[in-house]
Amino acid sequence: MKYFSPLPTAYGRNILFLKDATKATGTEISFNSLPPQTEQPYFHIHRKNEETYIILKGFGFFQVDEDCFSIKEGSVIRVAPQGKRGICNSSDETMIYMVIQSKENSLEEHTSADGERLPVEPKWR
Repeated sequence: MKYFSPLPTAYGRNILFLKDATKATGTEISFNSLPPQTEQPYFHIHRKNEETYIILKGFGFFQVDEDCFSIKEGSVIRVAPQGKRGICNSSDETMIYMVIQSKENSLEEHTSADGERLPVEPKWR
C-alpha cells in the first residue's frame, strides 16, 4: 500500500485528492487544511456534483449562498451543486476537513474542471 502526503497548493492551503490514488469511480474525496485565522480565498459552485464537508479539527464559518453559519469539529455540511460555498477558519489552530464530492449513481467530473470560482463577499468579514 502506498502512502500519500498532502500537496501544497496556492494560498497556503494543503489538499490531498484521493480519486486517482484509490482508483475511485464514483466519488472524489479530499483532505484539506486551512491555517489558523484564514479562509478559502474564493467561493465556488459545481455543475454536476454535490459536496459533503466534514470538519475534523478547528472551528470557523461556512457560507452557502447567503446563509453563513458556525462550524466546528464534527460538523457535516452537504452542499447542492449550485450552492455558492466558502469556508473560513477562525480558530487558532489549523482546520482539517474532508470533502466528499459525488453525483447520484456515478461521478462524472472529479477535478476543478467541474468548478467555477465566483466573486462573492464573505458574510464573516
